[in-house]
Amino acid sequence: MEQAVSILVTFEHKGSGFTSETPKNDTHTMTMNLRFVFLLLLIITACSDAPEISFQEEQFTESELGICTDDPCSEITINAVKAEGNTELDKAINTRIQDFIIASLFLGEESNPRATTIEKAAEEFVLAYRDHKHDYPDITAEYVAEISVEPLVHTENMICLELQQYKFTGGAHGYGSVQFANFDVAEGTLLSNEALLEDEAGFISVAEEYFRKEKDIPSDASINSTGFWFENDTFQLPQSIGFTKNNVILHYNAYDIASYAEGAIEIQIPISEVQPFLSIIP
Repeated sequence: MEQAVSILVTFEHKGSGFTSETPKNDTHTMTMNLRFVFLLLLIITACSDAPEISFQEEQFTESELGICTDDPCSEITINAVKAEGNTELDKAINTRIQDFIIASLFLGEESNPRATTIEKAAEEFVLAYRDHKHDYPDITAEYVAEISVEPLVHTENMICLELQQYKFTGGAHGYGSVQFANFDVAEGTLLSNEALLEDEAGFISVAEEYFRKEKDIPSDASINSTGFWFENDTFQLPQSIGFTKNNVILHYNAYDIASYAEGAIEIQIPISEVQPFLSIIP
């Protein structure tokens, strides 16, 4: 944070605001008050060095690919935001969004995608479908990828993005998931779950209470007593934590802690209930 600079600003008022009847002491007091207001504004301005972030919406579909002009194509729908500036925070946000979209389109056997752009990742998604269609002619349904990224909260302290993806690549059903990406606005960095929590044990304790209440699990019963899959029969936080302005979001994707039939499981906790355990507040 920049050092606050104390600059005293005075000005002479020559209008009708002060009349000849204004006592001299009152005039001096009013001048001092004005000086204080200007000084306070300058201090606030000097201390507020967090960058301003603006988002623009961007769309992408398979129709933009040259390889989809004449031949059958997978269905690709991407609706995402992009930070418009060139600060470190803008770069961190856009890198995280691009990495998520590329990973969501990846169908290869390697551990990491080779594509370095969204367009290239989309092409590879289409070509993977065509390869599979060639190897298995009975495939009738086209592959589908639906991806969205939007801000859930945007304050002077934090930006939280919700990243959703759904893919159908054959079989009985597709698979969707939700992730969150939280950024420290002042530092311009992506925050891990660990960095979000000042007191992880305290946060987990409150989160488990809310989870048990939401899912009707008695406090003296095993956390898995109603059919959940928590490892070692111990409550655990999801892979990523989301925020709205008033709530903390715990979102477990299908298969994380229960069967696909259970679907995604989401618990929201008022920030006021866990504020002492957070290292950053929206």
